[in-house]
Amino acid sequence: MIRFVAEIGSMHEGSPALACEMARLAKWAGADIFKMQLGWPKDDPVRHVSYEFAGAVADYCRLIGIEFMASIWSEAGLDIAQSVGMKRFKIAHQMADDPLVEKVLLGGAETFVSVTTPIDHGRPWRHNVRWIFTTDQYPTLKVEGMPPSFHRYYGYSDHTHGIETCLLAVARGARYIEKHFTLNKVPTSVRDNPFSASPEELKTLVEIGRPLSRVAIV
Repeated sequence: MIRFVAEIGSMHEGSPALACEMARLAKWAGADIFKMQLGWPKDDPVRHVSYEFAGAVADYCRLIGIEFMASIWSEAGLDIAQSVGMKRFKIAHQMADDPLVEKVLLGGAETFVSVTTPIDHGRPWRHNVRWIFTTDQYPTLKVEGMPPSFHRYYGYSDHTHGIETCLLAVARGARYIEKHFTLNKVPTSVRDNPFSASPEELKTLVEIGRPLSRVAIV
């Protein structure tokens, strides 16, 4: 089974209503998981998400039938995620070597951990880790070093324009595809907007990628 993840980062711009509308359109596009970021401080109003904010989005995701997940950026973010009943977590590549990762993994929940360097035995090899290949180039027009097969990696987190690189990862066996998702690519106040997928692009990715995954090279 492959999972398609719509990552909105901070593109909600502090608005629970906008986040819920993005969740609705991610569901329409066929995404399995709607993803945000949790754990940024209150003095970062664009990225900060309160307990109430997260709770409202979690309730709406349950209502429309899409899983709610988040990247965890601090212990406070983990507390919020657990309080709204998240069953899976994500760790961004910037946090892959942070002591917080061990605390997240100790809870036993399936945890997707992005890495930009080869997997080695210096990383936590717990049963609930799912290694996700990504790049620290952000954004980028092409990806250097994508593995020819995803037999060691579980999936791919994308920072490129378009959906072609995601489809290449699917063809090579990725079982998790995370694509940034936006409703409007024009504003530049959030750097993710220009290379994020529109609802129509995400829908195309899912419609091509899901059947492609059934015949992928592993």
